[in-house]
Amino acid sequence: MGAGNSGRYSNSALDVKLRQALTTFDEAKRNTLLAEASDIAFNDVALLPLHHEVLVAAARKGLSYKTTRRPIHAGDGRGARRVSRKTKR
Repeated sequence: MGAGNSGRYSNSALDVKLRQALTTFDEAKRNTLLAEASDIAFNDVALLPLHHEVLVAAARKGLSYKTTRRPIHAGDGRGARRVSRKTKR
């Protein structure tokens, strides 16, 4: 269902829950429907996360970056780039 379904996953029970959620104004009921839809998709193994990219961006005068040869380790907060602040002397 939808343009983001590049894997062409199809489950009529999931479609029913999503259609109901899209037309429900009650937030609690909508959240329940979406949780049920998520349960269907995850239990059906419709999603197989192979890659999760974490993007960290910074913008500030005086920042620079230097690439390192250290590999990216998922979840440990260490990335391939190191950001440092140049200090004026």
